Amino acid sequence: HYSVLLKLPAKDDQKLPIDMLIPEGCTLTLPKASHLVNNAYLGSWQMKCNEGLEDKTLLLEGLKSTGTEALLRLELLSGISHSILLSPSRSSYHIPKGASSWQIVQTRGTR
Repeated sequence: HYSVLLKLPAKDDQKLPIDMLIPEGCTLTLPKASHLVNNAYLGSWQMKCNEGLEDKTLLLEGLKSTGTEALLRLELLSGISHSILLSPSRSSYHIPKGASSWQIVQTRGTR
């Protein structure tokens, strides 16, 4: 199971039309919940990936049309973390092989 936190900037207290697509082979175990806090959209959910997240792609759908960036932070159970800046020209990240013990996926919005 994986816990997911998606944090993106909001515009005029409205959620930008951005959503993280659930990777192929994964299913939601708890529905997505969301709310606005300090001009940011916070979304959270839990998912189960029978084959893990190794060799999967995380895609922020809608990022290309917003003109904003998002910082994707991935933390391994081992404590190793990766930070990837996603942008309208690069709205996805492919998790490399050998990274099967993902614990938390966090996405933080930037401007």
